[in-house]
Amino acid sequence: MISQYSQPKDIDREFWLDYPKAVYWLNKQVDRRKVKDKILDDSWDVYNFHRDYSFSETVFYESPQTGNKWMMWVTTKRKPDGIHCFTRAALYHLTAAYMTMMIPMVIVKESKDGEIEGEVQGVNVYTAHLFQRMSDKDRLGVKMDDRFSVMRNFAEFVVTGWSDTRPPRKGEKHTQIMFRSPASWIRGHTVAVKDHHVTIYRTFYTDKSMSYKQLKDVRSFKKFADAKMNNK
Repeated sequence: MISQYSQPKDIDREFWLDYPKAVYWLNKQVDRRKVKDKILDDSWDVYNFHRDYSFSETVFYESPQTGNKWMMWVTTKRKPDGIHCFTRAALYHLTAAYMTMMIPMVIVKESKDGEIEGEVQGVNVYTAHLFQRMSDKDRLGVKMDDRFSVMRNFAEFVVTGWSDTRPPRKGEKHTQIMFRSPASWIRGHTVAVKDHHVTIYRTFYTDKSMSYKQLKDVRSFKKFADAKMNNK
């Protein structure tokens, strides 16, 4: 079983060992056609908070091989070319005191001209400290007591945004990463594992909570990322 304290190579190995089996279980439990039909229906249930989205129920899976626990669901989104289905899968770890979550992520690399240069598959690890910071800033719209709702909302939250990296500075071992999502930032570091990346996000900021120096350091990237998100 892996946790936020596991080595990146162990996280990468176990996560991708479990992932296909977890998604297979999700596909056995959820009829994607019914989820897709919800977006065309005028009667919305509790999960349908936006006209352009619909969601399935949450499906849980525990790997008999590793003991890792997963929560999964299907999201449908209306786009100009039709309605698309997306698989959401999160490996989670809960104790009485904290929670952590890991989700698969495809990092798309763009040139300065906006051309796609390639993709890198990775695992994003969201630590207990990060969730505590988000709770303090009340960014998730639900009480931290309802932790499955927090994780589900968060997984939808972090697929909309852009990330920027910089080389390690003096005293730092790893490439640093800042992820920009609407009106907020998530900071961490990324580690290359073979041809994958494991990115560990440790803290959270809102625009209002950042210092002048912190905002100055990310000013040009903020302008770029916000323009990209506004164009979606």
